[in-house]
Amino acid sequence: LNCVGLSETLLESELFGHSKGAFTDATENKKGLLKAADEGTVFLDELGKMPEHMQAKLLKAIEEKEFHRKGDEKMTIIDVRFIAAAQPDDLEKGKIIPDLKYRLGFPDYIPMQPLNERLSFEFSLIFSRVLKNVSLSMGIEGKFSLNNEAESILKNIDYEGNFRELENILR
Repeated sequence: LNCVGLSETLLESELFGHSKGAFTDATENKKGLLKAADEGTVFLDELGKMPEHMQAKLLKAIEEKEFHRKGDEKMTIIDVRFIAAAQPDDLEKGKIIPDLKYRLGFPDYIPMQPLNERLSFEFSLIFSRVLKNVSLSMGIEGKFSLNNEAESILKNIDYEGNFRELENILR
């Protein structure tokens, strides 16, 4: 789940679910990501962008292994492993509540090398794959490739970010 890509209300519904009639547009029960991942793993990307009160609710669900879905009186029990990612800036500026940061193991911070260094061995293959994904997401079908000049230019860009930066450049 990309925590930055959803509004606050939608984020709560996506994570915890809701019961039919819990709010105006709740026309059916929604299980929620945490219950859907029961006995599995949830990956939370951009955790530092999640509102603090949602982080607190998530922490409580992690610690107690149960939570209330919106509009439901009974507890939903879960057995879920969590993996989370956050920007170094969010970690340094305290945008993740300390107990949640500890619970998710952020003291074991793994810095990422720049994208160029990670991709040096198969640059063409990676570019082609990302280019294909970008074109499909834009509704363009067909086989795409990079000519030598374009590949050379792209290889020399200093990617401080991740694949999303590369995708944005290719778009």
